[in-house]
Amino acid sequence: MDNGNSNNRRLMAFYIICLASYVLGGVCLTQFKSTIQSVPQTVYLIIIVGLFFLYGIIFLFMLFQYLCRKDLTCLMILGMAFLGNNIFFIETIYIVQDLINDYASIEKRTNDIAIFYYFRQISFIALLFVSLKSYKVSSTVI
Repeated sequence: MDNGNSNNRRLMAFYIICLASYVLGGVCLTQFKSTIQSVPQTVYLIIIVGLFFLYGIIFLFMLFQYLCRKDLTCLMILGMAFLGNNIFFIETIYIVQDLINDYASIEKRTNDIAIFYYFRQISFIALLFVSLKSYKVSSTVI
């Protein structure tokens, strides 16, 4: 029992260190300024839409696994993390679509996209941390 608890603490410490380094790296990277010449928005949009459907499928599989086994609440929380990623992806798709249609200022829009990516990663890491806390060692995954 102590070995499992010790491993859980190490894993939690690892994720806390990763979260702190991600936040620190994000703060450090905000100091750099660069000019953007051209971004192939249509290819970028195709990749975002593909990831949107991939995360939707992952969410559905985790939801169905949770519906089959109600004691695995950690899977439902992980599914919510992927669903949260999709919410941020919807906003990013709208921004990139505006860039393609309106030829808006790319500097302002890339800042918005970067903000959505940053909060997407923070919310995913936070829900992953909550999922690890809700994991029960006594539940057996078949």
